[in-house]
Amino acid sequence: MRDWSKAPWVDPSRNWQPLPVSDLPERVLLDLATRCNLRCPMCPVWGSPDNEAIDSVVGVMDVEASRRLLDEIAVAKPLVQPNLYAEPLLAPKLRERLLEMKTRGLAVAMNTNGLTLTDDLAKFFVDTKVDAVLF
Repeated sequence: MRDWSKAPWVDPSRNWQPLPVSDLPERVLLDLATRCNLRCPMCPVWGSPDNEAIDSVVGVMDVEASRRLLDEIAVAKPLVQPNLYAEPLLAPKLRERLLEMKTRGLAVAMNTNGLTLTDDLAKFFVDTKVDAVLF
């Protein structure tokens, strides 16, 4: 059987020529803290009545672990989105973590429900030049 994990990516718009695939991703979804303050029924994570699936990954990423990850990916300059299964504004030490991303020259965009957004935090986002905050 052929090992498809090593098959080149192809693009029909380029006459089926292989696409270059970089060693590092162009976008990184970073789950700093698996927490949410809503239970939206349409959410595939927190809206499910089956909490066992999310219970296995609930937690907070260690600040030092996130630093090591950022150091490793910084050379590729990916877009970092600090919200995977979570509401990013609930992450402990969010300001420190965003500064870690921005001082490495990384673009940062996050989706939030905005319920815990304060004027002070919004000003921090502007001052820190967070690239996008989506509601």
